[in-house]
Amino acid sequence: MVVKESYLHLLKMVLGAVVLAFVVRSFCYDGYYIPSNSMTPTLVKGDFLLASKSSYGYGPFSFPGSRWIIIDKMWRDPPVRGDVIVFRHPRVPNKDCVKRVMAIAGDSVGVKKGIVYVNGYPCPLQKQRASSHGTVFQETLPSGRQHLILKQGMFGKEEYDNTPIVRVPAGSCFVIGDNREASQDSRDQARMGFVPYENLIGRADAFFSIGSRDDS
Repeated sequence: MVVKESYLHLLKMVLGAVVLAFVVRSFCYDGYYIPSNSMTPTLVKGDFLLASKSSYGYGPFSFPGSRWIIIDKMWRDPPVRGDVIVFRHPRVPNKDCVKRVMAIAGDSVGVKKGIVYVNGYPCPLQKQRASSHGTVFQETLPSGRQHLILKQGMFGKEEYDNTPIVRVPAGSCFVIGDNREASQDSRDQARMGFVPYENLIGRADAFFSIGSRDDS
């Protein structure tokens, strides 16, 4: 009898832990490993991030099974320019991506000679250091928010250094990877294009390095 009660107690503890983990990962925070270097120097392959699931509300890709439960996004605030976000790829099923929001709904955005322009204002770059992968610059958004990017090639000569000026449609955002020559993002309208807000999974609130970090 005592053994049976012990098993029942253990089962309750295990089920409770499973339910708690599901709730936390679905509604609070979820963890993601970075599979590529498209966000270097901010994030490198093998890094780990925690995404806040509640930052932009809950939508079709917020948690397992929600694709068929929640049709319209129940959201609080839209993303802000400069946010690093986790989202479901708008063209590739079941693929989650991590990029930086450069423009939001209603903005005009484009790239000229490697410089991003938002609503007609350039996002200036200030050289920080040379690295084994290229040159690290500090990019400043029109709002004054700053972050680091990596430029591997020559300005104006690379694939996405010159793109048309486009208007971000309602309910969408325009994203770019910090590693400008190693990121497929909204600059390529055919392969990714704009990211609908309903595809947002969460905002990256904390970054962790696992092992050695090669972003020098």
